[in-house]
Amino acid sequence: MDPIFNFSSFTPAISNCSLAAFSGQTNKFALYFDKSNSIQLFELSSQKPLATLNDFTQRPTSLFISKNEQLLAVGFDSGTIRVYDLTSFKALRAFTAHRTAVTSICIQPSCCFMATGSLDGSVKFWDLENHQVLQELPTQAFINNKPLTEVSDPQVCELQFNQANTWLFIGDKSGRVLTWSLQKMQYGSEFMLQKEIKTIHAHILTKNLFVSIQNATYVIDLQSMQIIKQLNRQYHKFFTPLKNMVVVGIRSSGMDIMDLQAEDMIQKSYEANFKNTICCGERKTSTIPQILVLQTQNEGQVSIEVCSLKVMDYFRQFTGQPLPSKQTEQSDKTPYSNQQQAVEPREQPASNKFNAVQNRAVLPRSAPKQPEPPKYQNPVSYQPNGVLSNFMLKHQVRMKILQDKMMMLRQIQPNDPVASAIEIGDLPLFISVYSNFALSKVTLQLATKIVLFLNNQIQLIQNISMDQLQFIHTTVIKLANSFRQVVSEAEFVMKNNRRDINAEDRFEKTQDFKQQVIQFTGSIKFLSQSGDQRFGIKLQTMISELGKLGW
Repeated sequence: MDPIFNFSSFTPAISNCSLAAFSGQTNKFALYFDKSNSIQLFELSSQKPLATLNDFTQRPTSLFISKNEQLLAVGFDSGTIRVYDLTSFKALRAFTAHRTAVTSICIQPSCCFMATGSLDGSVKFWDLENHQVLQELPTQAFINNKPLTEVSDPQVCELQFNQANTWLFIGDKSGRVLTWSLQKMQYGSEFMLQKEIKTIHAHILTKNLFVSIQNATYVIDLQSMQIIKQLNRQYHKFFTPLKNMVVVGIRSSGMDIMDLQAEDMIQKSYEANFKNTICCGERKTSTIPQILVLQTQNEGQVSIEVCSLKVMDYFRQFTGQPLPSKQTEQSDKTPYSNQQQAVEPREQPASNKFNAVQNRAVLPRSAPKQPEPPKYQNPVSYQPNGVLSNFMLKHQVRMKILQDKMMMLRQIQPNDPVASAIEIGDLPLFISVYSNFALSKVTLQLATKIVLFLNNQIQLIQNISMDQLQFIHTTVIKLANSFRQVVSEAEFVMKNNRRDINAEDRFEKTQDFKQQVIQFTGSIKFLSQSGDQRFGIKLQTMISELGKLGW
């Protein structure tokens, strides 16, 4: 084994462990033990158990710890979810999330909401404050005017947010990868790999997506949705330890360091003694973090192997540190060793400092940039009051909103403004564009898209004002009334077998429109029955008027 590895085996218990989860900072982790049907929480710094959770009768199927180490979400085989506070170790809330077992949980880093996946393929977004569903991803949806590919087993295997929290990546058991835009609240693209998705990782800087399946890994360009690299290896987890073009992948028997700028990609391949890896984590102990691998060994023994990246020669070039001698490598210990605590590196002699500067001067293009010289600052400094700080904060928010609106307006196509606004997925922008669009210019196909878009927006009723709901009401009623006669004529022609060449095509389009109006009516009825007092009267009015039109 290469001496650059620093391993320290930490054994928290001896029992069969089937589920595990590391936190974002990886100072806490949770294990589920089958024999005792309990979840034990541990802290790496003390190497002692913090608490034991056994206040449940169902079997947990998924665990997830938030990156701020405040929340633990547990999914069960009955479809319910429990959220625990990791400070008091008490259950904050419990609610039914899915009709079948919860297979995957992912909490946003800011802990505002979480995404959950189920055995039946459903994915939902939840508000963590009041455990209400914000959005349920539609199973019958379109990507670039094409319906989602039907799969034999839609079980959700993996849910991952990207670093900017603008996309959610979904992997299922049939090998399908879906991208969901958190800004437009609609599907972006899909990719079929034909085998169960093991793990998904979106690179921090590039538009590349790493997807690992059984005995293979694919690097996908998210802009073109094309495979740009294929590796005949299966990985349990990917990490981006530095903000550059380097990715670290954990295999069953080792670790790979992959440079995206290199032709062969894999620069280093280090063998290790990983066995039955069930979870991996990244600990932010320094500029270059440590990688933790939790695994089960013989007789159910659970251990954590600590791999220090900063002692690897590949990463030393980014910090300008000289390679250690063999004696230093053998005597170096990790922070989790019981024999010796971590020791800060001593001050380097002048010659070593000079060598470090030389090493930094020849860094590859993917290395971090050198800090720029400090800019001139006014020597007269003052502490702004709270009113001014609050005003500046609101001003920055307003400017950000204006910039986003300007960017959206630039994407509007003059020849098809309504369809462009629908594709952007912003309701206020669609209202402003559609308000200046004549109803006579709306085709049946465009009307179908409008009703589908408004149906998706109505499901986010918490974010809709009364004026926007009134606009949705008026728009759908007018479209349903305008094309009601067209739908009736198409159904009459097909029923009486009239000889019309375009009858079948026209009938299919009318049925698509009719189906969207029916689904919209169903969404309104569901929201009305949920008892939202703000829009109760308006929703009842919409149901009544749609019923009079025969929808």
